[in-house]
Amino acid sequence: MVLTAVTDEQIRVAVGKGDRPPLDAVKGNADLLSFAKRWIPQCWHMSPDERPTFDSKKNDKTYYI
Repeated sequence: MVLTAVTDEQIRVAVGKGDRPPLDAVKGNADLLSFAKRWIPQCWHMSPDERPTFDSKKNDKTYYI
C-alpha cells in the first residue's frame, strides 16, 4: 500500500495498517538507492520482532558503500 496520510494521526493509522511510502519514486545515487531499497522494507516490517537490530545491521558490509 502507498502511504497517503498527511497528519500525524493519519500517518499513525496508515502505518499501523501496513501502508508505507513508495520507494520507486526515489531518485539518486544507484548504489545508495539499492542499499536503501534493501534495508528500508526490513526496517519497516509490520512485526517489530522481524525488524533487524542495530547490531545486526552495523556489521552488514553493504552499509559501507
